[in-house]
Amino acid sequence: MKKRYLYYLLPALCLFFAICFASISKAQSISGGDKEDLAVDPTGGDGYSAVLYDNTNGLPTSEANAIAETKEGFVWIGSYSGLIRYDGNTFERIDSTTGITSVVSLYVDSRNRLWIGTNDNGIVVKDKDNYINYKNVEGLRSSSIRSIVEDRVGNIYIATTNGLCVVDSDMKLHAVDISQLNDQYIMELRVDEDGLIYGNTNDGAFFIIKNQKLKTYYDGEKLGTGEIKSFLPDPENKGYIYLGTKNSMLYHGRIGDSIESFDSYDVYPLNYINSIEQFGKQIWFCTDNGIGVIENKKFRKVDDIPLDNSIDKMMADYEGNLWFASSRQGVMKIVPNQFADLSEHYDLDKAVVNSTCVSDGKLFVGTDNGLIILDKNKKLNRLKLKGVESSDNVIKECTDLYELLGESRIRSIIKDSKGRLWFSTFTDIGLVMYDKGYVKTFSTADGLPADKVRVVSERSDGVIMVACSGGFALIDENNKVIETYNESSGLSNTEILTVCEGDDGEMYVGSDGNGIYIIK
Repeated sequence: MKKRYLYYLLPALCLFFAICFASISKAQSISGGDKEDLAVDPTGGDGYSAVLYDNTNGLPTSEANAIAETKEGFVWIGSYSGLIRYDGNTFERIDSTTGITSVVSLYVDSRNRLWIGTNDNGIVVKDKDNYINYKNVEGLRSSSIRSIVEDRVGNIYIATTNGLCVVDSDMKLHAVDISQLNDQYIMELRVDEDGLIYGNTNDGAFFIIKNQKLKTYYDGEKLGTGEIKSFLPDPENKGYIYLGTKNSMLYHGRIGDSIESFDSYDVYPLNYINSIEQFGKQIWFCTDNGIGVIENKKFRKVDDIPLDNSIDKMMADYEGNLWFASSRQGVMKIVPNQFADLSEHYDLDKAVVNSTCVSDGKLFVGTDNGLIILDKNKKLNRLKLKGVESSDNVIKECTDLYELLGESRIRSIIKDSKGRLWFSTFTDIGLVMYDKGYVKTFSTADGLPADKVRVVSERSDGVIMVACSGGFALIDENNKVIETYNESSGLSNTEILTVCEGDDGEMYVGSDGNGIYIIK
């Protein structure tokens, strides 16, 4: 063995391994559709967290009437106490001297201006740091603004409790004169791909406007749906619409057809459908007592969430997270969990997990009780071997990796630059190298200072550094133990916990209580 110089550092630093849990970061998305995909599917039963914001954890109030997001990523929340901005960390209430009070509706137009509909002070347009306020004196039919949308040429339609108004591209406000709507309480407005304006009234009627002229008007009772409380023009099927009612029925069909030809969904126990949105292939709806989804013509209620009362609006932010506004409970955000519980997903027995490693589409898990191998769909019960090279005759006869490792305590698993897996066992099996079905084992019979191996690490030249309970060793690219370090080499403590290569090529060897050795 070549002479090496060992430098001993004072035992001021003790290195140790943290137990790694078998978890995989996950962000599901929903394919299809022209709308934004979601980062998480809360209807799947796991993989998400729901956070409720109210006056106990940052939101200045415990009610929210509207929610929107501007291109900068700010989330805006409209409440009876005013307008609130969320920047990802904190909630900030906008000064009411801007004219923004008691917010009931929000809309972001094509120029990224935020339109704020108040309950008693008209409409305020926020364009960066400038504010424009439209009130009755400017021609509004009512100071209570329920909904706002933009058509394809830049006209802003405003739904009030006393008819419709429009702000044109020159920011001039004028009333829309439609006899059937002039004195109506307009609840909601939507625009379809062709620029048609859809709306519904407080008494359950539904209408379509083209070029500020009434094109279609349906009375919900006469249509056969009962009072229409929400709607959504189908973004994927021109001329089709979703209709939500005050009871537990949601309809989908072609405008003009009889209600008998519509698809109908009984969404009980949910009732009073307040709003409908589509994300990917899923139709979401908010109700007075929960949240529901229709996918592949099947209804599901979203369970295990803290929001279950007066849910009025929802949106997906730029990351695909879901936001919901409740006029009684505040704001809820649904986000993907950072981790998935694989033990639960694969129904694994409880075990201490020391290390994980992904290779060839499989997750190798080293535990105190042996090896676990998972693929995308299931736990594998076998991994056949093509050949075994070992100084132990019993190990030579093994035909399966599970059989070879048995119930060995596996302290570490790594994959080297050649794609080989190295299993560090704390048993007389020693170190196990797995290479595309072929196995070679290393123990004291092969030159290791001890059979109990804690961890290995690959050096930049391909040499494998092995940390054992009796010292430290090097294995070359020909799978030969070429050097060992123990008490005779100058290691006063041979219980080696970890090893790595420094930027300067030196090897840093961490001991159990005697600090770090540096081998040059």
